[in-house]
Amino acid sequence: MNVNIYILAGGKSSRMGSDKASTLFHGKQMIKHVIDVVALISPNIFILSNHDNHTKFGFECIKDIIKEVGPAGGIDAMLQHSKHEKNILVGCDMPFIDVVSIQKIITASNNYEITVPLLNNYPEALIGVYHSSCKEKWRNELIKGERKLSTFISKFNTHLIDGNELQKENPLLFSNFNSLKDIEAHGQ
Repeated sequence: MNVNIYILAGGKSSRMGSDKASTLFHGKQMIKHVIDVVALISPNIFILSNHDNHTKFGFECIKDIIKEVGPAGGIDAMLQHSKHEKNILVGCDMPFIDVVSIQKIITASNNYEITVPLLNNYPEALIGVYHSSCKEKWRNELIKGERKLSTFISKFNTHLIDGNELQKENPLLFSNFNSLKDIEAHGQ
């Protein structure tokens, strides 16, 4: 599939207390769970990270161009970097993602600038498809001071697919880990 996949791993991990991407879950670094799945979709994998040590995962790291603006800065870096029309974004802290769910999001993304799941009336913006045509407008909104991802995606031709339907097939799909307590709750 002719897409780029970007794994968002550049956060401060302040609630985790250490690097979230490197945190062990079921004997494997959290980001490796994600890499193992997305590698089945495309070999074009990049890590959105401001941490130099993330090169140890074996993929090119893309740093934020506009610093200290949270995940919106990572998405901006992704859009500025990519040479493909469709770009898949996945958080490094979502070890239960699966190929079928990602492929459903990709399939639903035709004719839209952004496609993300809507789960319980909340857009899950850190798992989705972002079209390269968003590049300039995303940057402009970031420069204007926007930081909230749900506000960002409301300004584009966005397709909000039914996340509850995706979750029926994979109940843990949207589980993400922000603290060691989250990991412990899942048997680590």
